This record gives sequence, C-alpha cells and structure tokens, in this order.
Amino acid sequence: MKWVVCGAIVALFFIYFYSKKGDSDMLDMYVGLVINGRRTCNEENKEVTLVPKKWRPLVMADLEALGLDADGNPAEAE
Repeated sequence: MKWVVCGAIVALFFIYFYSKKGDSDMLDMYVGLVINGRRTCNEENKEVTLVPKKWRPLVMADLEALGLDADGNPAEAE
C-alpha cells in the first residue's frame, strides 16, 4: 500500500511539472512574436494583434528584461 501512495505522489508531481512546462512555452512564443513584430503588448498600437491579456504582464516582464518596449523595439534609456 505504501508503494502505491508513493507512486501516486510521484505521478502527480510529473503531471504538475509537465503542465507548467506548457506555460513557459506559450510565454516564449508570445515574446518571440512581439520581438518579430507579429504581436504587441501596446494597447495603443492598432496595427498589430495584441498579446492576450492573460499573458501580457509576463511578456512585458521578459521584454523589459531584454531591454525592449511593449512593441519589441529597443527601449529608450532613462
């Protein structure tokens, strides 16, 4: 019985881990799309489709870490 419980815990861990992996893949995809001008996080830019609201804060955080603005262009130094 103890092994069944341990096996179930390990299985749940792997299910949780692999379900979260998909989230990072989507985040990377949206960051790449913004950098290549296919999507934007800038709500004022009507020429390009917006990144979904769910992903926008995470995409913006990655873009800022790369020194880019909401459109994927180099951010101006302050």
